[in-house]
Amino acid sequence: MPKGTAKVKERLNLKKESLFLFSCCALLFLFLLITFNFDNYFSSLKVLGTNIETGTEEKLFWEDFLAKNPQYFAGWIELAKIYYTEGNKDAGSSALIHAQKVNPNSEEIRTLGSNLKD
Repeated sequence: MPKGTAKVKERLNLKKESLFLFSCCALLFLFLLITFNFDNYFSSLKVLGTNIETGTEEKLFWEDFLAKNPQYFAGWIELAKIYYTEGNKDAGSSALIHAQKVNPNSEEIRTLGSNLKD
């Protein structure tokens, strides 16, 4: 076998080994990244990059957020659910009215309104 052929085979083997090593490192990195993200996801709820705890902090977050972004439909729905869960039906109804102003044709408002009032 000529010397040039041996060098080409050696280079090919080196490239294959390098590619294999790179692939293993990439898979390990992805596995660690996925594990880290699941850990963060299950440890706390985040809305728009802000940590949210259930209860009072969540209500305060949505009230503040909606004061700045009154056209955010999903926020009004969430706030209505929180108010109804607390037993504050008047505030819950008011939040649903705001949601209806943002999206008057929403089936979700009708369904949620009838479910929460029961």
